[in-house]
Amino acid sequence: GKPIQLYNRGDMLRDFTYIDDIVAGVVAATNMQAGGHRIYNLGNHRGEQLRDMVRYLEDYLGRKAEIELLPMQPGDVYETFADISASTRDFGYHPRTTLAEGLKPFITWYREFYGC
Repeated sequence: GKPIQLYNRGDMLRDFTYIDDIVAGVVAATNMQAGGHRIYNLGNHRGEQLRDMVRYLEDYLGRKAEIELLPMQPGDVYETFADISASTRDFGYHPRTTLAEGLKPFITWYREFYGC
């Protein structure tokens, strides 16, 4: 019931990663037999349009979002996504859940958890 603020008029790419994919990456990293310490980036490795996320939510929730289109914020960037090349190389990390697939179980969880 509140407007969603979309900066850069919603024309921005973000790396949405489903929690099960992150957990799989963390488990795979902790099971490695490598010596020393390493830092790995886990994510979905591809930017997806914010407008698409809103559209999926509208479809899954069965209601139209009230959207406030705003200009780009100072200091923000157009696109972000994870570089998972080291994670893929060293322990075969590959996220499998698309934004469209992951939003449905997230909505179910959210509604159950918050009772709405």
